[in-house]
Amino acid sequence: MNPKKLFTNRPDPSLKRECGTCTVCCTLPRVVDAETAERSGGNLLSPLPLLPEGKAGYTPCRHLYGQSGDKSGCAGYSGCSRYSERPRVCDEFMCLWKFGLLLGDERRRPDHLGLMLTLDELPTMESEEREEDRVSSLVIDVWEVWEGACRDHPGRGVLDVLIGYSPHPVTIRYYGVPCSLQFKHPSDLLTGAELSRLAREDPRQLARWVRAKIARQELHNPESVYGIKIMEDLDRLERGECVKATFKPRYKT
Repeated sequence: MNPKKLFTNRPDPSLKRECGTCTVCCTLPRVVDAETAERSGGNLLSPLPLLPEGKAGYTPCRHLYGQSGDKSGCAGYSGCSRYSERPRVCDEFMCLWKFGLLLGDERRRPDHLGLMLTLDELPTMESEEREEDRVSSLVIDVWEVWEGACRDHPGRGVLDVLIGYSPHPVTIRYYGVPCSLQFKHPSDLLTGAELSRLAREDPRQLARWVRAKIARQELHNPESVYGIKIMEDLDRLERGECVKATFKPRYKT
């Protein structure tokens, strides 16, 4: 696969992509509730209206509506009933396909490809004492839309090119896992498969694995806004709530 035919850093301004019946970004990510965001001091989730009640990860947003008739979609939902007043976290969500940075037709739309590619800005602190020393780095975060999407066609081909040619670090959010893990070696996909299985069958064991990673400081700061989302999803896993499939693969492998 030619990387020049897959990605661009200069999207065509005349290209206006529509989400259509894709509701991946309305289903997979957690949305922190307004009270939690205010306590955290995180300005990533304000000032536009938030979902007061928040939204759990891997759960369709309550504001989705309609039946798309597309059996691959999430429960047939086809749009947002409050799109004109959507929260900032929704309005600024950087889906690379939607913004024209991921080239190709609708076969690379997240609910068709099986991967949702996002561009995130992860803050780090060079000094714990000085806010002015805050710096950030860009990372491409790859979300599995269904279990195994990173290992199977067509997602695996896109992932291989991304890892080989991306100027930014690549992290993967394996399906059902409440945090992103940096991709370092193809064997990581086997680890991801096991973590997704735990999310489906043994969520408490998955929660213990993630908490051990946090304790070893191998994940992002759990006190950050991103980390608050991790901790809330961990609480859900520790209650024994298994993660269910929300989208179906379009292609047989």
